[in-house]
Amino acid sequence: MDKRRPRQKAQRTPERNDNQINWLSRFQKTGINLNPAWISRFKRNPLLPLIRSAAPGVLFPLLRDVFHVPPQDDLRRQVEREVYHRAQVLRLNRQTFLIKPSTSEIEADAEESRDAGLQFLKQLEVVNQLQLLGATKFSEETQRQIIRLMQFQNPDGRFPLLYHHHAHTCWILMEMGLEGNRLIDRGLNWLLDRQRDDGGWLHRSQVPRGKSIKTMSSCIWTSAAVLQALSRRRSYAHSTEAQRAGEFLLAHNLKPNSSSFMPTAETWDQLYLGTKGDAMFTGGTLKAAQALVRCGFDHRSGVLEKMINWLLDQQLADGMFPRVAGRMQHPDSNVTFRMIALIQKLT
Repeated sequence: MDKRRPRQKAQRTPERNDNQINWLSRFQKTGINLNPAWISRFKRNPLLPLIRSAAPGVLFPLLRDVFHVPPQDDLRRQVEREVYHRAQVLRLNRQTFLIKPSTSEIEADAEESRDAGLQFLKQLEVVNQLQLLGATKFSEETQRQIIRLMQFQNPDGRFPLLYHHHAHTCWILMEMGLEGNRLIDRGLNWLLDRQRDDGGWLHRSQVPRGKSIKTMSSCIWTSAAVLQALSRRRSYAHSTEAQRAGEFLLAHNLKPNSSSFMPTAETWDQLYLGTKGDAMFTGGTLKAAQALVRCGFDHRSGVLEKMINWLLDQQLADGMFPRVAGRMQHPDSNVTFRMIALIQKLT
């Protein structure tokens, strides 16, 4: 996390909708190694097609998280500036529909406060989209949207709605630069207190009719959302709770979900990260593998090794990776970046 970087001052910037800059040429001129040793794990080098086609919102975390380019680097600064020129980012940062919830609404149970829950979901969708587009807390306009989202947190650390909404909120905020924030840690602790005996998480509203929460297995994709959040915080990633959650996911690999939330086994094939609604919680096998690797699980054998090898087999002829494995053979820049980040993390 870049703690010392100056925040960008809010200002009107011209909108740009498409990739108008030859980023590959600029990457090559900086001397960045676009054929590192670990890239041999792929059938084809995905870096070149990704850099040619990706928007700044993907290139920025590529520079930051994969190549570890320092904040003062000219190319990184230029790419980051371009993030805030995107028409979508400008529109999202101008969203002002949210009314600050009252204290009574925050302190009420989220299920009993429908209006607060809907407002929270709208704000979560806005910040989720900003994160996918590469925005961080270092923009004043984006920071205002982050603050609006955090205003929904209860004093005990809870965010409204269900456990996966809560976990996803914590993860997004850390991705945007808030790792180490005490309020986020409070939110993670709130989740840990609700871990079940099988290592996962299950909300009462996810129990199908006719089944009992006492005898049901935990929800796979709620548990994946929680592990993703825990894996993003170093002091939680190797905790006993994270290890138990990881073992739960490994034991349920490729299985249909027992809960009513994304119940089919095909969810494992949905590698993309969506923008709104339940699509925010997709990511499938890639999401699970990234969290497991971050938490230190052995990727050289067993189920996790099979997961990674299966993911590598999904690479398309052009070097990119698809949104959905097996069916929608449409290349996806974000999925390709996340695959690159996963394989680089193994070295």
